[in-house]
Amino acid sequence: DQLLLLLVERSRIASLSYFAANADYSFLAAEAAGIPPNRGQAEEVLAHAPDLVLTSAFSATLAAALLERLGQRVERLGFANSLADIYVQLRQVGQVTGTAVAAEAQVAALGAAVARDTALLRPLVAGKSAVFFSANGFTYGAGTLQHDFMASVGLRNIAADAGLTGPAPLNLELLVAAKPDFVFTDQRS
Repeated sequence: DQLLLLLVERSRIASLSYFAANADYSFLAAEAAGIPPNRGQAEEVLAHAPDLVLTSAFSATLAAALLERLGQRVERLGFANSLADIYVQLRQVGQVTGTAVAAEAQVAALGAAVARDTALLRPLVAGKSAVFFSANGFTYGAGTLQHDFMASVGLRNIAADAGLTGPAPLNLELLVAAKPDFVFTDQRS
């Protein structure tokens, strides 16, 4: 949803997931307001007569398969586990939507912003420890976007130090014993 909102003219967007206009899930919720929402069901997507359906490789898989069998063009995006993956996805969406120039501009702008912010943040946090802690005790070990971020600014990820890979539960005793300098959570959690 957010990649479409960044790259594609609003008039070309037939529908977005219902998460797109929810500020708890989308940084571009205001921009999504007024675009018809969907819940990933094949029949509601078909009602919008799209010429392209973008979906996650791991969500609405039955609906995506049905849409393909009905002749719809479906592009599946994987999870971005690093900043490099985000650039790949921006370019991928740019290619399939005919907005490759806009995608390259977004990659350049994001790259410049990340470099600037990393240069400011690294001296303040390098060598310290941190953890992303989510609902139900889930954290993000090695091989995640969260880990990539921490490594980029020189933070030690206590979840990765504990041997965790990907999203995984972190027991509270280990969290307390690790005494992280920073605990990152989202507002929902």
